Amino acid sequence: MTRSKKKNTASLEDRNVRSRILDRAVELFYSQGVTSTGINQIIREADVAKDTLYRQFPSKGELIQSALEQWGRKLGALWERKLRRSESPEQLVRRWIKIEKESLRKEEGYNGCPVASIMMEMGRIEDSGIQKTARAIEKRWIDFLCTEFERFRKEGSLPYSGEIKTLAWEFLVVYQGGLAMWRISGSSAYLDRIEILFLKLLEVQ
Repeated sequence: MTRSKKKNTASLEDRNVRSRILDRAVELFYSQGVTSTGINQIIREADVAKDTLYRQFPSKGELIQSALEQWGRKLGALWERKLRRSESPEQLVRRWIKIEKESLRKEEGYNGCPVASIMMEMGRIEDSGIQKTARAIEKRWIDFLCTEFERFRKEGSLPYSGEIKTLAWEFLVVYQGGLAMWRISGSSAYLDRIEILFLKLLEVQ
């Protein structure tokens, strides 16, 4: 095997190991929480050596940040697939709530938005990398909603006359607040309230 082929094989193996560690960490952080998930458990369940994990992720903070980035990508892809090019604001709202209700019904251990879950669990933290990643995810959500709302307004299906970015921000406040109350109460009625409040914000009741 040539030197370049050996290098490519080693690089692929590193990526596979990194992916295996990250995938298992993502699952554990979501199902049992960040603080309840220790590095030793991740090492054991990902079936890697300790030095291998630390070579890929020098600290637990870097592993958490990478998990956030992965969640952000997955949620962004889900919104693109399920919400982009909705025919009206009402359809976007109903599709969004349908995603949440289907997740609640079909996914064992569903616990709401994973990005919000990890950030609320950690509280106000000093890790600038994690905070920067969370803000970047929030910005992508806002940008996505702004793009769709602007399109609806141009097409004449959105009567909202205020600032589009404010509307997008209010949507996120309602969404995350409703999911938080669902987690506190265990009542799926909060998902219905999210939909009702979304429609009120759109002035299309």
